[in-house]
Amino acid sequence: MEGPRQARPEEIEEVTDLVSTIFRFGHYGREHMIEAMRRSVMETARIIVEQGTPVSYIYAHDTAYHMYGCTTRVSSIGCVCTREDRRNQGFADAILKHHIERLAAARVRLMIVSGGRGLYRRNHCVPAGFAYHAKFTRDAVPAAPPGLSVRRVTIDDWPTLAPLYQAEPAHFVRPADLEQNLCFWWNCHKAGIYLIESDARPVAYAALAVHRHEDEHLGWVTEHAGSRAALLDALPLLFEATDAPVIVLGAPAQDADLRYRFARLGLEVTSRTISGTMRIIDLPGLMSDLREYVAARVPERDLSRLSFAQEGETCTFALGEEAYSCDLSAAARLVCGGPEAPEVTGELGRVLSAIFPLPTIQPGFNYV
Repeated sequence: MEGPRQARPEEIEEVTDLVSTIFRFGHYGREHMIEAMRRSVMETARIIVEQGTPVSYIYAHDTAYHMYGCTTRVSSIGCVCTREDRRNQGFADAILKHHIERLAAARVRLMIVSGGRGLYRRNHCVPAGFAYHAKFTRDAVPAAPPGLSVRRVTIDDWPTLAPLYQAEPAHFVRPADLEQNLCFWWNCHKAGIYLIESDARPVAYAALAVHRHEDEHLGWVTEHAGSRAALLDALPLLFEATDAPVIVLGAPAQDADLRYRFARLGLEVTSRTISGTMRIIDLPGLMSDLREYVAARVPERDLSRLSFAQEGETCTFALGEEAYSCDLSAAARLVCGGPEAPEVTGELGRVLSAIFPLPTIQPGFNYV
């Protein structure tokens, strides 16, 4: 066995065939896939090779993340796979552990995983980050107001969409040539990107993927930014632009504006964690990056006594002599918000409840 290691240029076609076979990406043209893989996998992808052939693979998209004025680093990972005749030999576990070590060395703080299978759960990746969803039907939305329009754009138009996205209080750092930094699976659900304009001025956008989910034909808004009022007003225009009888719109837990609008409309709202799972890579580093965020929520008398530590797979939250320790899985649920999040009592619990859960990270176009 050789690796885990970076893929080499001459191995890209074999890696492409491995990924395409395992995930059944036959609907992409092979040459398009090879070109996209060659563009994006060289720095952050890792492979395991046996007898000269790639047999296991992982891809990641590392980036900065702005959260209410603070900046930290996160990594979105996906397409973790092993050739069928080489499974149950520990390759996927080895390549994931290697990747986690790489992230720690690169000072990445959080890992977002597109899956939730046993491989990830064993490595402390858990459902986390709450979002609220509401369903809209064609016959239940009023006509769009005058002056509002919707037109379909592509990811090449990112410079037009970027000002709307950058105004979000929590967002990824994305370059102007965003398309050149995304691999082919960013549009696995073939999401259409719709720019919403008021009197020809951009005010919001929505990425809308239409597919079947549990026997329902739904349009899922996989990412949105800009004016929440304009987004809701544009729903009839989005219905006209798609064949979806129902559109599902989500609001991250911190989005009080959209949640309030859902309530005012009398909508049935469901709560769930974001798609996939999350893992903490470096708790002390994360909280150091977010110190200004914490300082706005915790008085100085408490802030000076507050500390965070991580030793192996154990995290410790402390306020002076009062401390709470847990494994990485429980820590991710506490920090990011998730089912079965631990309840910390006492003065430490009071302080932590003012900080956590952190704003939900919506992967959107950074989903791998």
